[in-house]
Amino acid sequence: MLIYPIFLPNIGCPFRCIFCDQKIITRQTAINKQEIVGKIRDFCQRITREEVEIAFYGGTFTRLPVEFQDLLFQTVQPYLGKVGIRISTRPDTITNDDLIRLKKAGVKTIELGIQSFSDTVLAESHRGYNSQTARKTADLIKESNLKLCLQLMPGLPGSNQSTFLDTIRQVLAIKPDYVRIYPAVILKGTDLEKLYVSGLYKPLSLDKAIEVTADMITEFESAGIRIIKTGLHSDISPADISGGPYHRQFGELVRKELLWRDLQKNFVKDKTLVFSDRDISLFLGDKKELLTKIKATFGLTHIPVCRDENLGKGKFYFAEVKPHKYW
Repeated sequence: MLIYPIFLPNIGCPFRCIFCDQKIITRQTAINKQEIVGKIRDFCQRITREEVEIAFYGGTFTRLPVEFQDLLFQTVQPYLGKVGIRISTRPDTITNDDLIRLKKAGVKTIELGIQSFSDTVLAESHRGYNSQTARKTADLIKESNLKLCLQLMPGLPGSNQSTFLDTIRQVLAIKPDYVRIYPAVILKGTDLEKLYVSGLYKPLSLDKAIEVTADMITEFESAGIRIIKTGLHSDISPADISGGPYHRQFGELVRKELLWRDLQKNFVKDKTLVFSDRDISLFLGDKKELLTKIKATFGLTHIPVCRDENLGKGKFYFAEVKPHKYW
């Protein structure tokens, strides 16, 4: 699935959430409707591949003026044979009538900014709705036969191991098509920064955020739920971040953690490690940290390895084959 994002920073949002500043995240300070229309047309005219969606992110789409929604839909509609539409919104701003209208306009996927299924976390983060509303809206979207993506944010104020596990259980019960996982990062100028500076909020460490995200991915993927993004965009300026587990390669670090967990469970000392071409950076990056951990854990001085270009990311096996090299 190729997703072409169109960012509408904070437009349609009823208020500013404690953690949010879409102008920092999207690096946009304003929108130009005609420029957006031009981008959509240009993209749709040159796209040739299948499974493509135009995605409207960064605001609360269903709270936009209907006239603006219609302008965006009408721009995409001549190309609906080869592209679909994806929107992002809040769970308290969408009704059954909205779903009927959105489906008619060509919307295929709805992303809900759930963040957490804990009432405590939602209240302390000033989300303005409770977990019952979030669950009801998610179920409504599923019943409408639209694809559903849930956006989750572990590490918000009020979070703990119990709220984390409960959110996982709720997501598994809903079984959305997709999940995005964004561990809470403290952006400058937000109310979350004020709590952080005052000592009333302690963010997740980077290591803990990686661990939590890897735990979520393990649970969700085993249930057939696809993870389409972990961590914030890599091009956010460090000057805009006050604290929290931000890392430009956060997704890569999570992939390395998942690979390490699998290797620990399935390592075979006396055979060659056959791994995916697409995982070389996981083994050799960060001063070969993963290789060092493998050698230390299993008492090795070197590891016979062989690359397999047909393996997918994160896949490996051990075989009695001649190694390409020794690491």
